Amino acid sequence: MDPRRVTVLLALVSLLLPSCFNDQLDPVAPNWDIDLTLPLANREYTVMDIVDKEPSLTTTGAGNQLVYHTNIIAPVDSVKDAISLDPTPSVRSVKVGVFSLDPDSLTVDLTFPFLPPGNTLPGLPDTTMNVADVFDTLTSFTTVTFSSGAVEMRIQNNLRDTIVIQNDIILSDSTHQFAALNFAGTRLAFRQQAVRSASLADQTVYRIVRVSGISLHLLGKAGAVTIPLGPLVHSVISLKSLRARSAVVAHVPVQRLSDNDTTFHAINDSTILKSVLFRQGRLRLDFQSRVAVDLNLLYRFPEVLRPSGATYSGGRFLARFGTARDSISLPGIRIQSVTGDLVRSLQVISSLDLPGGDNVTLHDTDKIMISFSSTGKVIADSIVGVVKPTWVNVSTAVPLNFGDVPKRFSGQFALPSASLRLNTLSTIGFPMDLNVQISMKNPTTGVPIVLAIPPSQRRILPGNSVIVFDSTAVGSFLTAASPGFPDSVRVVGSVLVNPPDAYNPTLSGVGTVSGRSYIRDTVVFDVPLRFSLQNGTFRDTTSVEIDRESVDKTNNGTVYVELQNSLPLQVGVNFYLMDSTKTRVLLRLPQSGQPIFVAPATVDAQGNVSASVQTNTAIVMSHADIQAFARSKNLGYSLSVGTTPGGPVRIRTTDKIHIRLWSKLSYRVAK
Repeated sequence: MDPRRVTVLLALVSLLLPSCFNDQLDPVAPNWDIDLTLPLANREYTVMDIVDKEPSLTTTGAGNQLVYHTNIIAPVDSVKDAISLDPTPSVRSVKVGVFSLDPDSLTVDLTFPFLPPGNTLPGLPDTTMNVADVFDTLTSFTTVTFSSGAVEMRIQNNLRDTIVIQNDIILSDSTHQFAALNFAGTRLAFRQQAVRSASLADQTVYRIVRVSGISLHLLGKAGAVTIPLGPLVHSVISLKSLRARSAVVAHVPVQRLSDNDTTFHAINDSTILKSVLFRQGRLRLDFQSRVAVDLNLLYRFPEVLRPSGATYSGGRFLARFGTARDSISLPGIRIQSVTGDLVRSLQVISSLDLPGGDNVTLHDTDKIMISFSSTGKVIADSIVGVVKPTWVNVSTAVPLNFGDVPKRFSGQFALPSASLRLNTLSTIGFPMDLNVQISMKNPTTGVPIVLAIPPSQRRILPGNSVIVFDSTAVGSFLTAASPGFPDSVRVVGSVLVNPPDAYNPTLSGVGTVSGRSYIRDTVVFDVPLRFSLQNGTFRDTTSVEIDRESVDKTNNGTVYVELQNSLPLQVGVNFYLMDSTKTRVLLRLPQSGQPIFVAPATVDAQGNVSASVQTNTAIVMSHADIQAFARSKNLGYSLSVGTTPGGPVRIRTTDKIHIRLWSKLSYRVAK
């Protein structure tokens, strides 16, 4: 042994021995300080962790480019009550038209003074007998203008000799000749008849009738001849098959003027139908008689079908110069073309029941006025036809799903571009122009933000269409929403169904639409995460287990923070030690509240990360800090992120930040 070491040891023993022997011997434990290293966190946050916990909201594009994607089907915008018809009010007249009259007749019997009835004469001379004009009165009317009919004269020879009718027989009234009966040269033997007739069409006849031009030639006969009793020449003038256009103080028989007049009432000035089923509305028919007799008006609409499928018909009694009203309740009523062509107006076929009577004055131009109008809004349930240009209002809220991002992340970002498509499905059978906007409100300021549909893409056709918005405009639209995340967008405006330049009022322009027809919009956002970001914040928490008994003995301590940044963003990190409820902060690290910053990762010319950046920080804790540290149950992270000047950066799925956190506590161990 080295002599010097022995000398020192002996000196120490000599110093201790007196004390040991003079003092009471109590046991004393030795004390010394020891360092305890406690791992607190070792977390790696990828971009997927920061953006959202729901991978369904993100996709990976070329070069691992992270793309926010949402595909949202908006509630259906149906046509509902938008397809309405506006029947044009109209007044049309139903004319009485020509009507029937009962037959009428006159009897003209001739006798001759030199041929006394009942006497027997030695013979009959060859002679000519000129008969004076005969006047008689028709009893069934005062004056009639005929539409059709005939006057007939039947002459019978009752004389036992042949007679020859020398001339035509002329029928006249008090003003003019209305018929010439071609009897000239007619020979009639005993008991023989001759019949001649003439048309009365377009003739006006007064009741006083004059028969003129009767001249009879007897051929003569030798030997005894007995003159018969009664008229020697019997004739009857008959009016037959009479249809009148006008009758004054006449006897009019009971009759139905069937389908005597037709009127047309426009349905709409531009909606042309092949078929329409109504859901709402009522048509009103007002009748006003300008006829001097009572009558029953019957009408039918050939194109209008009841729910049963029967042709719609009706009727009303009209007193002379009276009025009446009828209405058609439209729900369930259908208008159907009977020819397969387009229905531009409703045909109304009318009939009149005339009760007949004496002393009637009636004209074919007498009218029943029919006023056609609608009461309330007339709404179609379905239409097959050519619909007039019709506006349909659109106001649909489309919810946006950002997952947990609004809770875990905030900041002012700037997107240079993004993709927005509006996929439309239309069951409306006509072209449409979309005069709509995509709008949302800034969730912080409430200021509305509007994105208009490109004018060149407003026209959509039945079926599926895709509207693609300008990507730069979409980026600006989304940028205007920050800071914050809107919970929905709205599709607001109106749709012009069958615009004027597409309107084709022919069969080739026919389409189908109903109240259940709809436009369904699917909003598709694809947002490549290439942006500029200011004041972005991301938060997360994790539980920690700390040995409080060990921490209570702590004299001092240090927390070490290691940040390795592979994000193209500057990152500032604060830590919060919290109680079990995660609501009460027990200790902030750093205590000043100023974050620990790590510079952005190095990026290339395209904004892609090319190299990570690391920083290490030590935070010294006081005794009070350590006591708060001991009571903590949860560790919270607050990451403030942002881009540095120089343009947007590109976020890829491989980008991440690695956070390593541990503490070194120094406490005294007594043994």
